[in-house]
Amino acid sequence: MRLDVVPYGNPALRRQSENIKEINEEIITLIDDMAETMSLYQGVGLAAPQVGRSKMLFLINWDLIEHEKSGTQAIINPRILNAGEETEKQDEGCLSLPDVWAPVRRPSVIRVEYMDVDGNLITEELRGMPSRVFQHEYDHLLGILFIDRISTHERKNVKDILRSIMDGEITTSDEIEEIAQSESEIRSD
Repeated sequence: MRLDVVPYGNPALRRQSENIKEINEEIITLIDDMAETMSLYQGVGLAAPQVGRSKMLFLINWDLIEHEKSGTQAIINPRILNAGEETEKQDEGCLSLPDVWAPVRRPSVIRVEYMDVDGNLITEELRGMPSRVFQHEYDHLLGILFIDRISTHERKNVKDILRSIMDGEITTSDEIEEIAQSESEIRSD
């Protein structure tokens, strides 16, 4: 079932998420629903707070970034164990902040730990775009948005768009309509 993506200004995006104690049917259903939602929005990642759930859970669609993994993966109770000193600055966007893009500086390499859907504890090193996506989604679980990590100058540049999102003038459903329209145009060609 498709879930609503909560927009910037919704308090759910600022809450600290809770650890998942058990991977039960409720969690599996949430993962499936989040995967369907992320696919519909053509997102690279989606965190539980973005669908109004304060759970330590996010998904990454490895097919949309260069990585040896494929498919959509659920990341449960993640932790960033350490981060390298080298950083990269790159534009980021977010399904909860439609039409907002800004450069964010993040560590290039991170070492992470998380559980998969089978309850296996995974520890791995991520570099480049996988590292960036993991950090972006992990921030959501802490109540941090990518705009919290941009410069004051960049924040001023997106201020009007943020106000429009909070006022409901720009919505995540607008993005779905744009995607549906572009897909129908492709099919009719």
